[in-house]
Amino acid sequence: MAGISSLPDELILNVLSNFETVRSDEPQAQAFQEKDHERNRQRENRASQLALHTLCLVSRRLNGLGTPFLYASFFGSATNYGLGPVQAFHRTISERSDLAKHVEYVENRLSDYLGNDLLHTILHEAENIVPEYFRLLGTIICLSPNLQQLCVISLENSEITLWNHIFGAGREVQLPSHGFPKLKKVAFQTNAKDEYVSIHDGRSFSRICSGLALMPSLLSLEVSGAVCGCSRDFATPFANLQRVSLNDTMASTDEVAMLLLACNRLTHFACEWVNRYYISGGVPSILEMGLRKHQHSLETLSLTARGHFVDGVHVDHTGNLDFPIKYQEFTALTEVTLPRLLLPAKPFMLPYLDTEPLAKFLPASLESLIIENFCLDSTSSFELLAALWTLTRDCPQLLPRLRQVAVRVRDTDYAMILETTFGDTERQLGGVTRLNEKFEELGVQFQLVVEFGFFNVVRIDAALV
Repeated sequence: MAGISSLPDELILNVLSNFETVRSDEPQAQAFQEKDHERNRQRENRASQLALHTLCLVSRRLNGLGTPFLYASFFGSATNYGLGPVQAFHRTISERSDLAKHVEYVENRLSDYLGNDLLHTILHEAENIVPEYFRLLGTIICLSPNLQQLCVISLENSEITLWNHIFGAGREVQLPSHGFPKLKKVAFQTNAKDEYVSIHDGRSFSRICSGLALMPSLLSLEVSGAVCGCSRDFATPFANLQRVSLNDTMASTDEVAMLLLACNRLTHFACEWVNRYYISGGVPSILEMGLRKHQHSLETLSLTARGHFVDGVHVDHTGNLDFPIKYQEFTALTEVTLPRLLLPAKPFMLPYLDTEPLAKFLPASLESLIIENFCLDSTSSFELLAALWTLTRDCPQLLPRLRQVAVRVRDTDYAMILETTFGDTERQLGGVTRLNEKFEELGVQFQLVVEFGFFNVVRIDAALV
């Protein structure tokens, strides 16, 4: 260690930079789709933190150079094991504002790589630590004026909350005096007991987003498990937000539309509504109005639903929204995830030349097309494949940039139905070349994507043959 102390500052700083935290851009539900990777990341971060702490104890010079790295990140877990670290970090930066200024990244999970988790904590009658943990975590966030990235998961109910400790518990959202001027990325997940809360409740999606809209540098927002709390106009629009992803959301179409209308030039938007949920209020046209505000800037767009009804509009057994989006008017769009119900194909209306062409609904700028077709049956398979055959005919003229087409289904049984339908359709079409070969001739990669399990872990199969 004496050797490293004798090095020039520039070399020492280069060594210390190797111990920086590996940050996460995803909420816990999405990050844990790859559990081994997530646990290895947590383990690596813990090892780096211990190494930095050791180096800071070697000499005053190393302490001075290493302290900004040591306090640049806080990552914790809402477990019995995680209470001690959050108490220590909170105590330190509360007493020393100079150290709080180093904090750039805050993360928490409900479990850690050692196997500790929130459920284990509650079962051992230590649930009283959970409200205290989130109170301290919220205070740490508020004490960090130079925060750049936030990745948190929270429990939200009448006794436990994170967001009320950040935005206040009153009717109006309030930020700390510094206003988070450098915060660029936010990924959060809310686990709430109720599917519907008051518009002024700290757990509501609209209220949280109203607070985030006050942060001037925010570029990216990823949300999982948003809770419906009625729509509300944003007093302050998002100044620079470019990317929005809403996963497993229970927010209404009104709330999502208000978020879209509060943004200026989004380049990415994705929204997936959860299964078995009824979204109240408004009509889908308000969502289309929100999307159209970004029709000249959106590059990637995905709208899917796993529910039964959305705003009174039927969502069929494939889980897709029953309303049209005029994708062809989105001039910058390069990737779209298309609900199967939007496909204009007519069931069993073969040959395929009689089918309404799918390509005319898509922009000429499109490079990647993903079609979601969950819970396949033979009828929906024929509809889908008829549209795909028509696409092979039309894409050279209407979609000259198209390079990838993927059909995403759930579980291998549905994939087998689709493969069987491929063969049946070919025979009824009278010896037409197999669909994947036809796409290959056009320079387009065709894939079947099969999703497995609760967390939707994705495996991409080889092209169908």
